[in-house]
Amino acid sequence: SSWIDRDDTSGTGDWEDRENLEKGLGAVMPCQNPLAIDCRTVRTHIPASQTGQVFKKAADCSVEGGLVCVNNEQRPGSRCLDYEIRFLCPMNTPTASWSSWIDRDDASGTGDWEDRENLENGLGASMPCQNPIAIGCRTVGTHIPASKTNQVFMTTADCSVQGGLVCRNSDQTGGFGCLDYEVRYLCPK
Repeated sequence: SSWIDRDDTSGTGDWEDRENLEKGLGAVMPCQNPLAIDCRTVRTHIPASQTGQVFKKAADCSVEGGLVCVNNEQRPGSRCLDYEIRFLCPMNTPTASWSSWIDRDDASGTGDWEDRENLENGLGASMPCQNPIAIGCRTVGTHIPASKTNQVFMTTADCSVQGGLVCRNSDQTGGFGCLDYEVRYLCPK
């Protein structure tokens, strides 16, 4: 969002808290469910956390509370600086849907290769999408998430959108080979 400076330091301090912002800005409030918040001084743009000033516990540059600086809680002879805040608002998420689960390989041979390159070569035009947003990886049959199996995956293909999933039998310990995995992609519409 843009920087918001609703209050100044006259009176009891600088109150850039969510409650007063929502009352004062109403429908102009940047978003109802911000992901993050930034707080800084108005003129010098120093982050609030680096000013050495004391803020209200529930409003110490938090998404939930905003920022509140009370003059009489500062060092003797010191007043609050003038602060401004801004919010990181979620973007409208593009509509997307999950593909079907894909099990191109099994764990025989060198391991289970469900990597993007082999999937794209093997599936060609049947590949669910060219620019997936996310990936899901799980065992075939038991549907255990790959991250919960305690198996070792290739670092470039450890259930990532870019690499897919590769489990090499030679990387496993205890004499066990790879489980059989399947992957799916979250594709934008």
